[in-house]
This record gives sequence, structure tokens and C-alpha cells, in this order.
Amino acid sequence: DEALSLSFPIVNGAVLPLGTAIVKPVVSLRASAVQNTRDAEGIFLASSVTGTCVGTFKCLSSILQDPTCKDPACTFLPPHAILKSARLTVDIACSYYEAESAFVQRITACRVPDCDAVSSGYTWNPAVSQCCKSGSCEPYSCTDPVATFTPGPWKGCASNCSDTRRVLDRYDVLDIICPGQTARCTDRMAGSIVFFMSVSSAADKVSCGTAVTDTTYLKAFYSLDLEMRYDSVAFASERPFIFAIDVASSTDVLGALAVFTVTLEVEATVRAGSSIVVSNLVRSSTASTDTLAVRAPGCGSFSTITDLVMNSCSKAAGLKVREIAVWDRAAGTLTIPTISELPRRQLLTFAFQLRNPSVSLPN
Repeated sequence: DEALSLSFPIVNGAVLPLGTAIVKPVVSLRASAVQNTRDAEGIFLASSVTGTCVGTFKCLSSILQDPTCKDPACTFLPPHAILKSARLTVDIACSYYEAESAFVQRITACRVPDCDAVSSGYTWNPAVSQCCKSGSCEPYSCTDPVATFTPGPWKGCASNCSDTRRVLDRYDVLDIICPGQTARCTDRMAGSIVFFMSVSSAADKVSCGTAVTDTTYLKAFYSLDLEMRYDSVAFASERPFIFAIDVASSTDVLGALAVFTVTLEVEATVRAGSSIVVSNLVRSSTASTDTLAVRAPGCGSFSTITDLVMNSCSKAAGLKVREIAVWDRAAGTLTIPTISELPRRQLLTFAFQLRNPSVSLPN
């Protein structure tokens, strides 16, 4: 199973002070492969990269592939994977695209250029989608047009930024990512891609921005859907890792009941029934128990313990773990299983209550 082992330090031998957070600590994941490996037929795995592209009448977005990077924010093809297909889908928010003159004008998709070849020492800056060095950037334009897309307008697509319309549907970008190498596209051969989108000026009636003066008339949501093949199950079974974690407690007062809130993202799909182990909770005054109450954050009392009917507040909040955990005071560990599958990089959050140590301890 994919049992997760989370470990974080205790401040002054007690708890983390109110509001204190730990971002990306050194953590480990006990267990074997990611779920997709088990379900794979012929060791084919699927994944997707999603994001937004926003602007006034045009936007430019990068999807990065850096084989030296271990962060999914800058790489989409893992080591040992062979990319078999890559398809780009784009949906546009319905700011104002129902008038005849309001439509998508153009979409282009390109491989990110070799910035060092453009000018020595330059690297690709995804924030501006240009080759930059020390704050100086070279102008860039992606000119390879997407031949087929749906420009609109669409009836009823107006004044509703939560409503969308499909502009580009699973457009094949494999040859852009790996030009001339589509038969065996590896992480070292694959390149980052950038896509550009523009709309007509008649779309300026409604903004999808957050401020009153915001002129975000173009807001698009993209998904790069990938299918990868591995030559060996051993390669496909690379251990997942915890991408981000945030832990905080409600109080650091000695002897007080403290509510711990844990939020994490896992770079893998986690099966229902996986065990999360929070460790290093040393010297708590709470006695060991197999029935420590767990809730969704903000869901009230920890006194009522049941594993038959989920607390209504926790249920409404979408709690993904059991409401009962095993607390081992001597070991300083809390173990809790997930009750439903957790998709890759979806936030998992839960809260539990322990009594702080009665005396302060050295760091």
C-alpha cells in the first residue's frame, strides 16, 4: 500500500506556535508504487498538466519540461518514461463571447526555443514566456498556428466566468514536444511548449478579473493530457513524494488542548485505504488510544467519536480520511487511513486534537 509517513519538528518540545507552517519539509513515503502502475496494462500510464492563460485580448502560457527538475511545476515527463501521446485541450471562460464580433482569433503552439542559442546565458522565463537574463528579456513570438479550433461565438456564453466553452479539443502536440522523435520521446528529448491565444476586441464587455478595474477579458483553462510508456515496472514504480505540506496548531500554551491542522499535496494518486502517519508528536499529555477523533478543519467538537456516520460538517467539507485515528503517545505518532482515492496534487486536509506537554522541553 501507499502508506505516507509525514514527519515534522516540535517547537520547544511542545507544539508549533499559532499560525506556524512548514513548507516542503524533508518527508518520506513508505510503500511501493503509485496507483496508476497497478492499474496499468502493458505499463502505460496517464497524467495531465493543467493551468490558466489570462490576458486582456491575448495570453501566452508555458508548460515546462526540464529533465533536471524534480518539481512537477517544471517537468511533465518523468525519468525513464517514453511519451506516447500528448494532447492539448483549451476551454475559454464566458466573459463575453456570444456577440457575433466576439470570438477567438488565433491559437498557436510552439516548442520553447533554446534560449542559450538566442543569446549566451539566457534562460526561459515562464512568467513572461521569453528568454531572459538578469531582468533583460528578448522579444518572443510563437507563430506556428493551430490549424483547427472552435472560435465561437457561443449562444449564452456571456457574463458568467465560471461557465466555459471548448475552443481546442485534444490537439496533438507530440511532434511539437519531440520533433522528429515521436517514436521514442524521452524526458531528455522532450521540450517545453508554449501556446498563444488571442480574441477579438469586441470581447471587452465583461472582465473575468478579480478587481473592478481588471481587464481580463480572456481567461482560458488548459489541460495537457499525456500517455506514457515504461519499459519496466521497476521504472514505472518510482516512489511518489509529498509536493507540499503545511502544519499549524491552535495554541502553544503548556497543558492546553491544541488543534493540529494538516494540509498536504502528494505527487501521486493515493488509493483509498492508504495510511497517513504523522510522527514526532512527542510528550503530548493525551493518552494512547485507537479512537482519536479527526475532523475537517473548522468542524467543531472532537468529543463525539463515531466511525459509522461521518460528522455532517466533515462530510460537507469533503474529508478524505477516517474520523478515527490511532494515537500512540509513547511513539509520538498518529496513524489515519484515507477513505477515498486522492487524485494527484489534490489538497488533503484534516484536523485532530492533542493536549500539549505540561512542561517545556529543550529544542
